[in-house]
Amino acid sequence: MPTPRAHGGAAATLIPFVKPAFKGLNTQIASGLLGVEWATILEDTVFDDVGRLSSRPGYTIETLEELSEDIVQLFTYERDNGNDFVISSTAYNLYVGTGNIQDATGTLTPTAGNWQFVNFRDSCVGVQQGHTPIIYSGGTEFVEIEKKVGTTTELPKGNAALSAFGRLWIVDEDLQTIRYSNLLDETDWEPGSSRAGLIDMTAVWPHGTDTVVALAEHNGRLLVFGEKQIVIWDDPQGTALGMDVDSIQVVDTYNEVGCIARDSVQTVNGDLWWLSNGGIVSLARLIQERSAPSVPVSANVRDFLLSFTDVDSLPTVRSVVSLRDRYYLISFPTYGKTFWRLDSGT
Repeated sequence: MPTPRAHGGAAATLIPFVKPAFKGLNTQIASGLLGVEWATILEDTVFDDVGRLSSRPGYTIETLEELSEDIVQLFTYERDNGNDFVISSTAYNLYVGTGNIQDATGTLTPTAGNWQFVNFRDSCVGVQQGHTPIIYSGGTEFVEIEKKVGTTTELPKGNAALSAFGRLWIVDEDLQTIRYSNLLDETDWEPGSSRAGLIDMTAVWPHGTDTVVALAEHNGRLLVFGEKQIVIWDDPQGTALGMDVDSIQVVDTYNEVGCIARDSVQTVNGDLWWLSNGGIVSLARLIQERSAPSVPVSANVRDFLLSFTDVDSLPTVRSVVSLRDRYYLISFPTYGKTFWRLDSGT
């Protein structure tokens, strides 16, 4: 291939062009000497599909009219027939839909809007601290789940839930007891022959007292996130159902790293990410290093991000993952701050 020539016949000099701030935001060492590949202020920007810094996309208004209350939580209720609905909650009400929002509060009287919703058996189940779990099955309104006739065990009333292995797993009001329902039955919580039951985490925490913040499923295992530690449960035998609750046991634990915000937990490209007291943590890195990762996902903005994690703001923290655009987004509504990161590590 001939060497490129400039005008006059001399060989051309190829000058590499370094894209400014192509590594993103770095506030951790902003006071030091940083190269052009870093930015110390980077607002309203994202990386496009080839890794170039660009302005964030705009937004489209979906609703026909404005609600009189601030929306506290959003969730996509996925139906078996492929028809999805957006569930939204405010401090005292529940709504279904986007373009034409319908009030689905019914006779419920919530005292807060910090619900965690999960899809279970073609229905949407919601839990919140101090509230009886609620359910919506595509009708006109949410209703409280009633315990199965003939059983005496009350439904758990904690703040975290998981739909996995054909069951509902809900933390009880004491934030120590994890209760699981009978197979495919959100009304049956009676321990015994029904195959519902409980896990008392007070006897399990390996590194002192803790409280359950979040639950997750990953690679067929149950992850219990405390504020300061993580306990992983598994059924070593394995069954056609994925997990035999009569055989589950603790298979791994991690101390000095937990989860401080329930709604920060997300599955990201086969990994799990969440907000800990050391920043955004990756399960893959945690497993590799066997302790609190020395380089968390949010290492370059660690102190800046954690400055928004006071006790009052943590219940409002929200996160979302886009499979199409490959990003993890975590929002701190109390402070009006949202952090965005590509799952490729850019």
